[in-house]
Amino acid sequence: MRWINRESNESYSKLNIARVQQNSEVIVRNGKIISWVNYFPPGEIARIEQACSSPQAQGVLLNDQRCSEFIEQAKAQTASVIGVGTSEKR
Repeated sequence: MRWINRESNESYSKLNIARVQQNSEVIVRNGKIISWVNYFPPGEIARIEQACSSPQAQGVLLNDQRCSEFIEQAKAQTASVIGVGTSEKR
């Protein structure tokens, strides 16, 4: 099962990128969730990364992390879900 969330929070608003897309994939077997993975599509990571390089990004934390740390983790998570160097197929 897959779905798309459009999130907004104070940090995204400060960066002027409110309504950030995050995808979720859930695997259910015998009526029980056995896996639940969230990730940002590559295009959204690029959009967040661009916003993080702007002057208004000074001091803005994303999930209590500096922008660079957040972006690094987001890229790693997305690569682990959809693969490195793949297009946005999911």
